Amino acid sequence: MKLWTLFLTCLFCFSLMPVWAAMKIEVTNVYDLVTHIGSHRELHLAPGTYDLGKVSNLQGEAARRMYNGGLMVYEIHDFKLVGSGTGQTKIISPFMESNVLTFAECSDIQVKDLSIGHRVVPGGCQGDAVFIRNSQNLEFNRTDIYGCGQYSLTLRFVDNLLVKDSRLHDCSYGLLDADAVCQSKFVNTDFVHTGKLSALNTNQITAMSFEKCRFFIDLHRKAFSYEGIPEQEYVAKYSLCARPHNQPWPSAGQFSFEHCQFSHVDPLEIELLKREGVIFQGNEEKRFDI
Repeated sequence: MKLWTLFLTCLFCFSLMPVWAAMKIEVTNVYDLVTHIGSHRELHLAPGTYDLGKVSNLQGEAARRMYNGGLMVYEIHDFKLVGSGTGQTKIISPFMESNVLTFAECSDIQVKDLSIGHRVVPGGCQGDAVFIRNSQNLEFNRTDIYGCGQYSLTLRFVDNLLVKDSRLHDCSYGLLDADAVCQSKFVNTDFVHTGKLSALNTNQITAMSFEKCRFFIDLHRKAFSYEGIPEQEYVAKYSLCARPHNQPWPSAGQFSFEHCQFSHVDPLEIELLKREGVIFQGNEEKRFDI
């Protein structure tokens, strides 16, 4: 009898696990996108444009998902946001002062097959396309993250981030702004830089790598310098990667570019980065347009 009771108990527990772990929800409009965000869920977005400017009159829990016109994913765990392919499924915001998509206090997040950005207008933006803070175990796969925001991707206190088979491009300042980031990797990702600062802006980084990535620097971008650095020196030395002057680079071997391609990156900058301990291995300077 005891064995039979134990068997039934185990069977009941196992029967609940798939229901809890695989709550898949089909989404067809921006209202459903906002209202169905939650832990232990997979949202599958149908092709189309999900314009956050068209969401209004939200109440209760759903109202917490919008902040200053952007989509806020807060204290969510084990969550997947899946589109139908970049260019086919887009999350956009018309509000230039807002982040389009924010993850805060989250873990075990996956975003794939999506385009995320501002509705592009002249003059640039004050918000970012994707902003992540105090979160860990995140993956962006086959994503298109773009301006006209300040940065494509901004990270604050982020641990274990993977971005692969993606594209970051066309932002007002840079493509990546990372502060207090640990164990992060970019794989087979394109960086198309047209902004005013460096493509990669870093501070307090522990273990960040770029593998099989491509970096294209627009020769016609209108760059301006950090305080105290002449503009001509900034343009020559800081188009790819920069850090605050009073902060060191990560310890040797913790910041690396492996088998990457660079177009219009000054070799002088790469040499300076090498002297600082940044690893360049198996890379090539190659002229290309992406």
